[in-house]
Amino acid sequence: MITLETYNTNLLFKSTQRFKYGKYRISRNSLKLQCFKKNPFCVCCGIEGTIVKLQKHCKADGAPFFNLYAKRDFDGALVLMTKDHIVPASFGGENVLSNLQTMCEWCNNGKGQNILTTEAVEEIKNNITLFNSLPKSSAQQKIFDTLKSKCFSHPVIKDLYELQFSYY
Repeated sequence: MITLETYNTNLLFKSTQRFKYGKYRISRNSLKLQCFKKNPFCVCCGIEGTIVKLQKHCKADGAPFFNLYAKRDFDGALVLMTKDHIVPASFGGENVLSNLQTMCEWCNNGKGQNILTTEAVEEIKNNITLFNSLPKSSAQQKIFDTLKSKCFSHPVIKDLYELQFSYY
């Protein structure tokens, strides 16, 4: 990945006009950026995306694109922020803003194509201080393992889980 320029989120999120870089015009109104503008925090661990990078995959590749990054306090490691489908596309979830949420790549990788549960979010948030004190690879693995064990693999199971709480 090649970084062309780095920006503050405020500068990028204030305008919805196309951004010009060389011969390219880059939309600031993509679903991904709308999702980040709506909420720059990972819905799971709470890390905040504050750095926007204009990037390309390689020099010969097509138009550049914007990526949002968060910086870990512990070691300064950058964590890519992603748009995540609340109801995964594989379960019929639509690619619309109301079905998107911001997640860091570590939490998103742990969630996979599962459905995030309140229990999973609580466990991550309760242990985030511990996770942030670990080296990057260990923190990623702990988040991944926690989410894999606490997320639903099918929306029907999630509906049944939530249904039990609606009677209390």
